[in-house]
Amino acid sequence: GASGVDFFYELDRRAGMDLKRMRQTFPEVTLWGGLNSETLHRGTVEEVRVETLTALEAAQEFTSLVVGCSNQIVIGTPPENIEVMLETLREHR
Repeated sequence: GASGVDFFYELDRRAGMDLKRMRQTFPEVTLWGGLNSETLHRGTVEEVRVETLTALEAAQEFTSLVVGCSNQIVIGTPPENIEVMLETLREHR
């Protein structure tokens, strides 16, 4: 809080940055992420869907959470994984 930062990008669940825990720890900071880029790149469609839904649950419970890819969508990410992430985000907004 004392740093003056009011937005943090790149919350990576696999790096221990659970959205709910981060929101409780940093209640005044807008947070972005929750979807691991490795899950998007190497996961199954169902794994992407579940991770997206988990992030959305946290966003619906708390305020100031922007659900999205934690880092970057890398070259070679299966288009169907990106599509299911976007579809799930649209269906549950």
